[in-house]
Amino acid sequence: MTKSDESWSNKLRQIGDIERPDHSYLTPKHTCYFFGEYTARKSWKHSATNGIINNLKKSPKTRGTGQWKYKVRTIQQVGQLICDNLKLDALSQVTLVPAPPSKPPDHPDYDDRILRLANAINKKLDARPLLETTHAREPAHQSEDRPGPDALAAGIRFCEEQVAGNQVGTQIILLDDVLVTGATFVACRRILLSRFPNATVFGVFVARRVPEGALPEDDFDDWDF
Repeated sequence: MTKSDESWSNKLRQIGDIERPDHSYLTPKHTCYFFGEYTARKSWKHSATNGIINNLKKSPKTRGTGQWKYKVRTIQQVGQLICDNLKLDALSQVTLVPAPPSKPPDHPDYDDRILRLANAINKKLDARPLLETTHAREPAHQSEDRPGPDALAAGIRFCEEQVAGNQVGTQIILLDDVLVTGATFVACRRILLSRFPNATVFGVFVARRVPEGALPEDDFDDWDF
């Protein structure tokens, strides 16, 4: 998977002091990595990253249409890219956890793209859906109040049945597509550390959202953040 514009890198980049202010809930104790920089309110043509995120975000309602193949292909390509950036000799110490989407699994609009992305990385990697949304949330652009980490954590269940005696790695990667405010990462990290206090939890994102000047943060597409 090769992208040549300035928005995208095939190598993981770490959120540092320059990027962190763009993500209001992140602090220096939060370790997060990303590949691309997504620009809100721009089409897939705007940048390589926008095109990739647009493909990943294609609605489950497009299944069976000509659009669906782009989602499937992008999941496989990004999964391989993440694999290329991992130290394969350390996989035995890693558990990959997909960030839960805004809808629970029994909702008609449930999108399992992050779980599918996790499973596409490497068959040797322990990828488990340890977290699950319990109540559907409104898309960001349809809600006056964007939930913070506390509200999000209250609507996420730890799936104890996914542990079932199988040891979880000492390093936990929380996987998601777009880092916006960081609220989901902070909420999920808190839940995972409450269950595995000796683990190290860090985030891997396909892209981070780059704010545009003074445009309101709530004017954002239907992302699961």
